[in-house]
Amino acid sequence: MSTAPGYPEGYQFAEGPLGSIIDARVTDVFQKWGFVIMRGAYDNDAQWDTFMGLFRASLLDELHDFELEAELGPDLEITVIEDRAVLENARKDAVRPRFLRWVDARSVERDGEGADAPNLVEDLPRFKYCVYVDQVCLNSLSVSPVDGTPGAPWCLKEGQIIVIDATGAESYEPSAEGGYEPVEGNASFNVGWAYFDIHGLTEMYAELCDNSGNEMWYASYTGNRPYKQPEFDPRSGRPLSEVPQGVSYGRRVRGNDEV
Repeated sequence: MSTAPGYPEGYQFAEGPLGSIIDARVTDVFQKWGFVIMRGAYDNDAQWDTFMGLFRASLLDELHDFELEAELGPDLEITVIEDRAVLENARKDAVRPRFLRWVDARSVERDGEGADAPNLVEDLPRFKYCVYVDQVCLNSLSVSPVDGTPGAPWCLKEGQIIVIDATGAESYEPSAEGGYEPVEGNASFNVGWAYFDIHGLTEMYAELCDNSGNEMWYASYTGNRPYKQPEFDPRSGRPLSEVPQGVSYGRRVRGNDEV
């Protein structure tokens, strides 16, 4: 049996939607994974903390659904970059260079073993794409308790966040021949960022782990060009502001399943 370069002799590629994450951890010394979060909302720290608790629980719920919580959960790294002067409700072309500054400053001391490995930035989505969450995103989120019992955990229901592609910023400059409705001044078709559902980010990360990650970004982006901002849908649940303090977060079913 022939083995792909970089893999142990006889290695069989992992199956399932998150298989690419597992495969990447075999070939790379760096074991941490997960999108970096760029904080764009600063007016309400309690609301932000609630969001982060719900968001982390949602990711762990997804891992549980794929029966990978024990394998991938310990190395899920949810790094949050806070820089109010630069990131607060910012244009995405201001968020991208701030994220790249963080990427350029990577080190073993800051990021852990393997952070100085060659080609790391080229290989892993963690260093090529980031998630940006501004007040528009927070306002779009709906939440609900898992069931009607007192003290039940709360979970994210619907809403959107922003994923930014930082791999080719120069290609996203406005084009006079673009012919598309400008988005933050950019008339190109691919403006380098889009709104995506709050659920399914583990699968998106896995898709971008693939060697054809840039093509996968374009495939995900197609149909998601950000012509308009997301809005809260009251039919899907309650606003984020109604989550009580002190409750637990998360559930152990798919994000779009009824409980």
